[in-house]
Amino acid sequence: MDTSVSVLLVEDDRDDYLLTREMLEELGEGTYVLRWADCYEDGVEALLSGGPDLCLLDYRLGEKTGLELLREVVGRGCTVPIVLLTGQSDRSLDVEAMKAGAVDYLVKGEFGPRQLERSIRYAVERNRSVKALRELNAELQHARNQATAASHAKSMFLASVSHEFRTPLNAILGYSEMLHEELVALDAHGLADDVRRIHTAGNHLLTLVSDILDLSKIEAGKLDLSLRAFDLEALIVEIGEAIRPLVGRNENRYRCRCSGVGEMVSDATRLRQVLLNLLGNACKFTTRGSIELVVERRPGRARDFDTAGDDAPLGVDCIEFTIRDTGIGMTPAQMQRLFAGFSQVDADVTRRYGGTGLGLAISRRLCRMMGGEIFVDSEFGAGSTVRVRLPARLGAVVAA
Repeated sequence: MDTSVSVLLVEDDRDDYLLTREMLEELGEGTYVLRWADCYEDGVEALLSGGPDLCLLDYRLGEKTGLELLREVVGRGCTVPIVLLTGQSDRSLDVEAMKAGAVDYLVKGEFGPRQLERSIRYAVERNRSVKALRELNAELQHARNQATAASHAKSMFLASVSHEFRTPLNAILGYSEMLHEELVALDAHGLADDVRRIHTAGNHLLTLVSDILDLSKIEAGKLDLSLRAFDLEALIVEIGEAIRPLVGRNENRYRCRCSGVGEMVSDATRLRQVLLNLLGNACKFTTRGSIELVVERRPGRARDFDTAGDDAPLGVDCIEFTIRDTGIGMTPAQMQRLFAGFSQVDADVTRRYGGTGLGLAISRRLCRMMGGEIFVDSEFGAGSTVRVRLPARLGAVVAA
């Protein structure tokens, strides 16, 4: 230690005080600055009024004990390291002192100046390390709070901006669709094709804005689920009709197996969004291949809805949606980035297939909000299998 150490001795025996002072002086003049409190009350006051670097506390203090003082000052927030001094070796007292907050335990008459110095050095350096660690943790927590606040502000800003974009975009899409119909009626097919491209680009931009809005709402904790009971098979038929244009675009084949799955209680709109995202990806990354959707119902287990879960039954059915494709697949390295926002497997994929990579990030977050999970298996060049597992009944039911 480079500077002098202030030591408080709480001791009601003057002879023991003089002996302690001699030992500290023997260790070097100015190395230790000793202050003496000769009673319980003065010891408490000294420890709570700014405090020394270390306290040597005698076990016997008149009618009270050093353990009582130790418990009192620690209970009142004292962080000064305290070494308990006693006249006899007692293992149970040693353990009790440590539990009460002492950093060391010395038996009078069994230690000399060097042993005392070693105990003081250890206690002071340990306390300084603990204090530095506490300050570092406080700084890290402050930085984390700032980062969380900044992330929340970013999400709220994106949500606000995205919302403001949607209104004019919807107007552009509506008017471009009307203009396209009028141009076709006027047999102005060249101009009609140009307007169709405007409409297609607008739709793409609206999808992007909607994705950003959804992700921002999720991250800001502003996206609420709307739970109700619905016919799952009817929803799957509706989704199949919606993706037919995407299936045909790359000359793919689509097959669906869904029977006897019954009713589901969840957010039908968000479930539709998840399945359309996943089926859309399968269609996008598959050419002249096949896409299959299989929906099954079975008793749910913990591992169905949590990657760290076990086989414990949960008393609720699991609805499993399995989407298989024969597309380009992914490598293990690409799989690691799969659910990160604004991420596709690599730059070449982005250039070739387009998109922002938000769909999967949103889908996983929505699945977890609905009490489930997404599992992905893929082989590069052979295709991918995505499994969505959701509880058949989630939360309170609003009858359909």
